[in-house]
Amino acid sequence: MEAVKVKTASGVDLLADYDRPTDVLYVVLGAPVPSEGEGQPGGVELDFSLRDNSPCAVTIIGFNQNGWQKRRAELVKIISRHLSIPTDSVAYVVNTAVTNHA
Repeated sequence: MEAVKVKTASGVDLLADYDRPTDVLYVVLGAPVPSEGEGQPGGVELDFSLRDNSPCAVTIIGFNQNGWQKRRAELVKIISRHLSIPTDSVAYVVNTAVTNHA
């Protein structure tokens, strides 16, 4: 897997990586940190830093199995809201990560 990365307006890296064999999409804000996930419908895990409880990542388990391939715009909004990142940046990393591993 090779992560797709963009620099946010605040200078923090936003990374996305899709693991096709396991059908898991990872979207991480900044460097990975120890975190705990909060399960949402459709295999979405909203991850929070154990250090300060700040939103730090989103993990989508069963990206294709849960139909996110056809509902990417909806997923981008979920990720954007959780990480407080503009939708265009999230859409770029998600779409590129998924397309690179299709």
